[in-house]
Amino acid sequence: MKTVARLVLSYFTCTPVLRAFSGLGLMVILVMAYVVVHFPQREALLWPAPLGALAFYIGSALMPLMFGRMARSHAIHVLPYGRIKLLASAYITMVIVSLPLAGLVYLGYSAATTPEVLTPVKYEQWRHYVNQTFWLTFLGSISLAAWLYLAMWFVTSGRSIAGYVKGLLVIMFIFYVPTRALHDLSATISGSAAQVVAIWLIFGTGFLLWPRWKAYSANWRMRPADGLATFLRRQVSGREIDLLLGTANPWLLIVAQVVPIVFTSTIGFYSAAIWLFYLTIFSTVAGGIAGQAAERSRALWLRGDWSRDRLFLQVERSFWRHNSYVLGVLILLMVAIGSYNALPVSLLAAGLPLLALGTILSTYLGLMVTRGLRAPEATLAIVVMLALMAVAVLAARSEGQPGDLVAVVVLEALLAVLAVVFRGVARKRWLAIDWMLCRPDRGLVFRTAS
Repeated sequence: MKTVARLVLSYFTCTPVLRAFSGLGLMVILVMAYVVVHFPQREALLWPAPLGALAFYIGSALMPLMFGRMARSHAIHVLPYGRIKLLASAYITMVIVSLPLAGLVYLGYSAATTPEVLTPVKYEQWRHYVNQTFWLTFLGSISLAAWLYLAMWFVTSGRSIAGYVKGLLVIMFIFYVPTRALHDLSATISGSAAQVVAIWLIFGTGFLLWPRWKAYSANWRMRPADGLATFLRRQVSGREIDLLLGTANPWLLIVAQVVPIVFTSTIGFYSAAIWLFYLTIFSTVAGGIAGQAAERSRALWLRGDWSRDRLFLQVERSFWRHNSYVLGVLILLMVAIGSYNALPVSLLAAGLPLLALGTILSTYLGLMVTRGLRAPEATLAIVVMLALMAVAVLAARSEGQPGDLVAVVVLEALLAVLAVVFRGVARKRWLAIDWMLCRPDRGLVFRTAS
């Protein structure tokens, strides 16, 4: 039990940034628990509650990556019941991150009325409703946390376009299932509990039996794939730079974006604000891949006769060849969606530059990461994302309001200037890049749990 507790603690405290999120989220949760019990419940007082729960969840964002790396390590085979303890730590973490929001809901509903206000029968009915709401919120949070952890595992472990594709597919599934349940009012405690138990049983069985399956399928992995290797060599011949940087095939990311966008259109997202907000988020995904450019280009530096400035230009061109296709498809989707749903022309006029700015800003922000993702880059990424979202919402409200449209144009001009600044900073960092510091991450530093 001590080992499991240390593992759970390490998930929330493995880096200074995550420790800050965990501590801040926990502090907000405790304050809100006091507020909902001792103060009248008003909307202005309750809005920090979900933000605190979200911050506490973000504090464990690296749990899937740590879990996967420890599961593949040699130490897990020599520790007594190592895989069982590791699996238990993951399940306990899901329960811990799911409790705050459900607990605040329970405290808030419980404090909303007293036995003196209602008759005994009405009060018993109210208590039953409160308990049912708590369990639905708690079980739904566990299920949501599990799927989000799976999406983060695909993104953080693979750190490739294939990982982004898998993560987007998981997010698409998360987006569809709760929406359907809310629309049909089909969520029940027994159904939610069965869903959580099924997910845990399937994952736990697969995780515990994985070493045996790996040994059994070793012979299959040893078989040569000459035909596939020859086909891939023909496809990337003359584009070795794109292959090393992961930008050789933009169509994989295009499919990963088109599928959820088209899928979303089938369940009723026709609001102008939501559509532009949704497409703006997708425009930043393409540029996010550039965050791996520095460490991947180390091999190019060792093999090519380029200066650092020339290498930066080659990397920049490679990413723009890749991102131009992705951005072009997003723009076509926006025009098609706007034409089909008769969105205002002003929205399209403001939205098209916004999609381009999202890709440009995220691309150069990724190219600025030459020594790993640190606090300044992470803060800039959050600020840029919030700014893009704010402009998207303001653009959706600009119909018939010239003042809002002028504000959108001014903000987009400022974002364009910021993109030029980001490019200058990225180029300056590449001119002074240190290849001893810029290496692929071979391991994650975290507290031992043995």
